[in-house]
Amino acid sequence: MAKPNKPEGIPIRSLVNDDRNYDRLVGEIIHMQTRYRELVQDNDRNGLNRYSKGLLVSECETQIRAREALQQAISIRDAIKQERKILQVMGEGLSGKNQEKARRPRPKKNEAGDTLDEIIRNLARTHRDEHPGEVWPHLKTAIEDWSDSSDVREIGDGDSRSYRYKQSDKLGGITYAWFRKKFRRYKTGI
Repeated sequence: MAKPNKPEGIPIRSLVNDDRNYDRLVGEIIHMQTRYRELVQDNDRNGLNRYSKGLLVSECETQIRAREALQQAISIRDAIKQERKILQVMGEGLSGKNQEKARRPRPKKNEAGDTLDEIIRNLARTHRDEHPGEVWPHLKTAIEDWSDSSDVREIGDGDSRSYRYKQSDKLGGITYAWFRKKFRRYKTGI
């Protein structure tokens, strides 16, 4: 099967992603099919098409161009349908994986059942007048107490810094941006 040629100036991705463009293409195909049938009937009546034993032997040039344009449009439509199916299957696969990840219980709890969110909430209550950057070092000691591990390391600097910790043989981490967001939320009572 030959690779379908797309008309100049129409990116196939825009037809795949936009239902209006796809519907417009389907409408044009229906119009082209109607026009082609009328053209064949007119050419038959005028004797421009020649038949042998019921098969078309020769057709006029305008009819040939109309047929080729119709075939090209139909092949583009079929390619778009196929591309949409592929994207749908890929999307379903990604969606399923994301659903599995989202179902994991969050936030992590320690053996006592306390969550890291509760630790941040307590820090926000006790350090109401301080900025998140000033409370960040206190979080390290709170994580050490929470995870029962003295192996809490700070990685990075500025807004891209984070703490990495080990809790019951599982590695965990918290970024400064996430801490700042939670800290401000708990500090304002939202």
